[in-house]
Amino acid sequence: MENKATEIQVKLNGLFKKMSKAGYNDYIISQAIELTNELQQRGVQGLDRFVRKLSDNLGNKDNSEDFYESYLDIRKEGRFARILVRNGFKKIEIEYTKKGPDVKTRYNRLTIYFEITRKRENEEDEAIHQSKDGVGWISPYRLENILSTIQGKLKQLKDGELNIVVIWSDTMSFGTRGFEEAVKFIQQEIDTTPERYRKMGGILFTTGGVSYTNRTPKQFHLFSNDKADARLPNRLANKLQSMTEEEPSKLQKEYQDRAAAMRKHSH
Repeated sequence: MENKATEIQVKLNGLFKKMSKAGYNDYIISQAIELTNELQQRGVQGLDRFVRKLSDNLGNKDNSEDFYESYLDIRKEGRFARILVRNGFKKIEIEYTKKGPDVKTRYNRLTIYFEITRKRENEEDEAIHQSKDGVGWISPYRLENILSTIQGKLKQLKDGELNIVVIWSDTMSFGTRGFEEAVKFIQQEIDTTPERYRKMGGILFTTGGVSYTNRTPKQFHLFSNDKADARLPNRLANKLQSMTEEEPSKLQKEYQDRAAAMRKHSH
């Protein structure tokens, strides 16, 4: 176990140097280090593969149009694993096999597999329309795009297991109206061809932003597929819908600190 921890730290040091050389700023580098260290401290498995994958997908700001985007595609798995462990899931493993889901975990004696796909900003911005109140809504084009994304992930899911597809976004949130539209669209497709989606127990859509000042931590909308071979139990479904990126105690402390600072400033 100690040798494994040392190996991860060696890889993490190598990642730090490679990110610096590639042109990443200190804040982004520190995020990667802190994320990996927290996952290691909390007992998440597969971190050697996670760090190696991050390193392999760094790109370079001088010669890559995908600079930072490819890195974020991999980093989302670490962020999602952190959300799971902070919300009480056990035996979490980040898997980087050529065929198969990204993250495996246990909850209430169940084994769950998550296949995560990150929607990039340039894909989403063209499909998002803003209502008068500034809340993003999902156009028919966008719904078809989501469905295509889901279909592209079906081959990664495990036969006879509880699989959940995660639609991760850093640039938009599904409001209630957008989520309801997406659910209707997806349900119609499943009702037409249920056999095609039998391995997919559900879909998690992200809502909220990222956990830094003035942005809302990640939370989720859940769609449950009642025609799947392995269906989501109610207790697990409720757990997934209630997840948030930050721990409630930490959010409460941050809120109290901000309120105290505002009171002090007002005087």
